[in-house]
Amino acid sequence: MQTMLASPEAPWSVSILAKEAALSTGQAHNVLKILERNRLVRIQGVGPRTRRYLRDRDEALEWLASVERGRRRPETAAGYLYARTFDDLIDRFVRRASEAKVTYALTASSGAIALGHPVLTNPLVLQARVSPLDAGQTLGVLGLERLDAEEAGRGMNLELWTDSGELGTYRSEDAGRARVAPRVRVWLDMVRQGGRNADAAELFKEQAL
Repeated sequence: MQTMLASPEAPWSVSILAKEAALSTGQAHNVLKILERNRLVRIQGVGPRTRRYLRDRDEALEWLASVERGRRRPETAAGYLYARTFDDLIDRFVRRASEAKVTYALTASSGAIALGHPVLTNPLVLQARVSPLDAGQTLGVLGLERLDAEEAGRGMNLELWTDSGELGTYRSEDAGRARVAPRVRVWLDMVRQGGRNADAAELFKEQAL
């Protein structure tokens, strides 16, 4: 669904979706059937020529957001990386990740900012999805200490998310200075966080989706 929303006018078949989203044929078939049951796609053609088109992009986005809210939140790990400003924090994190050959994608408000959309006025914590190691292991690879809950509350400025299913790192976008999760994922991750991040998500949706 995330892949389809990135190209909302495109025609989709089982084989096309499987290729573009790195799914098995069976998984792609199931996704399209779910979308059909929820009346989120219209169908043209029959047999091998059957193609699905999203009916309404905004309606599909809201449906996907409702599904995401019901899912388990990604595993996270908190850390601290010295930086003078938030932009400096992004640069220092990207440099470390590159040197350590860590696969990452900035997400949520951090991803939006890296794309040139400052949806929060005073960002404090950089958020990034990481793969294939989990968030805690990745902190170690980066040479950073994992903070416990009490320490994180006092001084965290880095939050890594285990990118199960490669929802953020697969087909991440090159924003010049950093890799960023697909825009629909950036938006979804803000929506799931709630609070001022949900407000930031609406702003990002207007500006970048």
